[in-house]
This record gives sequence, C-alpha cells and structure tokens, in this order.
Amino acid sequence: MSNLQSIPKDKLALSQLNMALRLYFNEEEYPSAITLAAASEEIFGKLAENKGKTHSLSRQTTELYDFYRTVTEPTLDLVSDDPKTNNANEDKIKKMSRDLKNKAKNNFKHHDSETDKNYLKLDLELETAMLLTRALENFELYYDQAHPEKQDFIKKKIANNRIKSQGDSFTWIEPNNL
Repeated sequence: MSNLQSIPKDKLALSQLNMALRLYFNEEEYPSAITLAAASEEIFGKLAENKGKTHSLSRQTTELYDFYRTVTEPTLDLVSDDPKTNNANEDKIKKMSRDLKNKAKNNFKHHDSETDKNYLKLDLELETAMLLTRALENFELYYDQAHPEKQDFIKKKIANNRIKSQGDSFTWIEPNNL
C-alpha cells in the first residue's frame, strides 16, 4: 500500500502560508516563517499569473522601475531613442529589485561556497513581514478574496513597526553566542 498523496498546489501553499502566519504571530522561528512564506508567495504568485494576473513581486518591481525612471530620467538620460537600450535598462533595474526583495528567500535556500559568508545579517521580522505581505497579496489575487487572517497580520505588522521605531528591535542570536 502506497502512502503517496495528491495535494493541490493551492492547498499546499495555503498550508505553508498559515504556518508562516502562526510563526509570525507567535514571534517564533522567523527563519522557518521566511522559508514557508517564500514558498507560499511563489506558488500563489504562479497560480495568480496562470489566471492572467500580475503577481506581487512583478507589480512591485514594475512600480519601483517606474519610480526610478521618473526620478532619474531627467538627470541620467535613462530613456534613449534605442528601444533595446531601454529594455536592457528596465530588465537590469527590475532584476536588481527582485534580487533585493528576494535576498532572504534566496540566501535561505542556497549557499554558494565561493561568495557566501557563513552568517547572514538581516532583520528577520522585517523579512518575514515582507514575504508574508507578498504571499497574502498573491493569495488574494488567486482566490479573489482576502485571507481570513490578513487584518490580524496588518495589525501585528504595525505593532512590530511601532516597537522598532521606539528603539527596540528583534535580535538574532548567533549560534556561537548561545
């Protein structure tokens, strides 16, 4: 008898999102929450894209590029008469934006022994919140309704930002400091 199960991708992504939210609400295991939120964000993004919708990361990188072009166009001559140059600039800026937004996600999944250091320095709570925001947006794009815990997440995110603005911050204890 086989233990293989058939799991729809949207149910898998929902399970990952719900666990990431639970970890975030309990302020536990931010690295695990990041990994789960990132997986959910990516799956819901692809599912939304399959429905003809623009997923969160794509929307954010396009908005950043549009802002960058508006701000720099007058001074850096970003737009040229050559469409190939314009497309290359747009692709380069959007890739930089995606890389920055996916830094934690990619560093948690991959280790390049040639260039990576053995430690990451980042705000784990912030990275979790950013990935959960994208995952929740993609969930909404796919299901055409908000996740039941979206409002609670927004309240928690605002509360965490208030704590940080008062000088407190979340800290990650390095293994050698335990």
